[in-house]
This record gives sequence, C-alpha cells and structure tokens, in this order.
Amino acid sequence: MYGRKGYQLPKDFASGEKGHLKPFNSKLFDETIEECDQNHHLIQSLIRHLSLYIYILYKQKGLDVHNNRNADHYGALVHHFFLIRN
Repeated sequence: MYGRKGYQLPKDFASGEKGHLKPFNSKLFDETIEECDQNHHLIQSLIRHLSLYIYILYKQKGLDVHNNRNADHYGALVHHFFLIRN
C-alpha cells in the first residue's frame, strides 16, 4: 500500500545491466496496478465520509447545503480538518 509496489517498479527496471533493458516484470506491474486500485477505493471511501461529515456540519449550523458551495470553501474546510487532525 501507499505506492510501495510502484516504487519497486522503476528500481526493478534500473537494476539491469547498463546498455541493456531488463525483461518486463509483468507480475510486479500487475501488483502495482492492484495496489493503485486499492488506494483509489480507499480515497473514494474517505471522500464519501468527508462529504457526509461536511453535510452534517452544514445541517448543524443551519446552513443551506446547496447554496453555499464554492471551490474555495471546500478546500479551506478540508485544510482545516487536516490541521485539526495533525
């Protein structure tokens, strides 16, 4: 997870002899793609949870969810949550 297989892919490629290409490691490539898919699903899940959390915060503060959307607000809100988390 977190790109470990993707990190191994160029290392594996670079480990060949100078001037010669190493045979393509399709197993490592497939593992890298699988890892990327897992990360993508994890990020989607986190975004859904964050969206639900933002929706609940809006409702608690009595704000209209559909009329208060703009790109800067969501970016600032996500940044705020990360600051609180860290």
